[in-house]
Amino acid sequence: DSWKREQFHQLAAFFPRLSVRPEDPGQIRTFAVSSFEDRRGSGRRGADFDVDQFFRFLDRNRDGNLSKSEARGPVEARFDQIVERFDRNKDQMLSKEEFAEARSQANTQPGQGAAEYYMPDLDNPASQGLLIEPVFFISEVKGPALSRGADDLTRRSALVDYLTSKSNPWFSRAIVNRIWGELLGRGFYMPIDDMGPERTPVHPEVLELLSEEFVTHGYDLKWLFRTILNTKAYQRSLAVDPVAEQIPFAAASPGRLRADQIYNSLNAILGTSGPVPFRGGRDAMVMQVQGLDPRKAAFSALFGVDPSTPQEDILGTVPQALFLMNTGVVENQVRATGSTRLAGLLKEFDVDEDALAELYLLVLTRSPSSRELAINLEYIKEVGSRGEAYEDIYWSLLNSTEFCSRR
Repeated sequence: DSWKREQFHQLAAFFPRLSVRPEDPGQIRTFAVSSFEDRRGSGRRGADFDVDQFFRFLDRNRDGNLSKSEARGPVEARFDQIVERFDRNKDQMLSKEEFAEARSQANTQPGQGAAEYYMPDLDNPASQGLLIEPVFFISEVKGPALSRGADDLTRRSALVDYLTSKSNPWFSRAIVNRIWGELLGRGFYMPIDDMGPERTPVHPEVLELLSEEFVTHGYDLKWLFRTILNTKAYQRSLAVDPVAEQIPFAAASPGRLRADQIYNSLNAILGTSGPVPFRGGRDAMVMQVQGLDPRKAAFSALFGVDPSTPQEDILGTVPQALFLMNTGVVENQVRATGSTRLAGLLKEFDVDEDALAELYLLVLTRSPSSRELAINLEYIKEVGSRGEAYEDIYWSLLNSTEFCSRR
């Protein structure tokens, strides 16, 4: 693309003061992303860390040099590595200047937070690099000017202003492209996140019209959804003709639902909600204490895919099919006893045609075809037990490819 390496690092310079660390040492996998400046009161690692004061604290013999025997805490644990990199006169000790340089370099490591952003020097990777000030990479976009050394809040606020500026066409295009792609199965740009001056969208006039109106309506997502849902393009039926599929938006494109969409659909259809009792060791127990659903995490791991994978390459797998067929949660909720969703449906609708229509609407959000209706009515008659037959039909619909697809 036309964007340069320096422009990438100028954008990254809006985010230098970030620290990623365990939020609670007593919890598993709990990490917080926080501002470097928010940690001023946290002591030695805050943005106002006093190098002179800390060096004097460690230099107990007051000779102006820090030896390994004087080092404490993290400095002691890494003393040999620090000396190897920053001991300029090779006396196996650290002067105050050498210690300050080491401290500055330590703050540029990933996850540690840093006061400023430095672009790595490709010719000298061990150096601190070139100090970079934040600059938005699209020169045509008008936004606030930043003073040298601007703090976190100022940088973040400025970037938000740049992104959502009416003079920035890419923000609205990106949102419109993603929502259109989510609803119709294909975006104006494909892959959905591959945008830029060197890319040519399909039907650019439609994209531009929607993007401009989206800005005019104050980035109102409800307006955008309502507008797209009312288009003929969205309301067209699925295409089975390969020729029709080659014409963008000539017909609706089916696609695989995301893992969270399948999970939420199962919860809605089966009448379950919230964390489900789960036996899975300490990690699972911690997740439940935090109000998380370990079953959802396991489900996402099984059904999740790389978001950049093209829809045509996302296919169901044998483990996914076996999970839906054999999981006890689905099995138990399908049983037509007690107060389950199916039991209530059968009690409300005595006529099988009506009950089947409601069941199809519940699971697949459509009415059964005349052929499907005939097959199901014949099966109900063949089984003899109405409840047992509907359990099988219910289970079959949940395990169909259509249930996991956006149509």
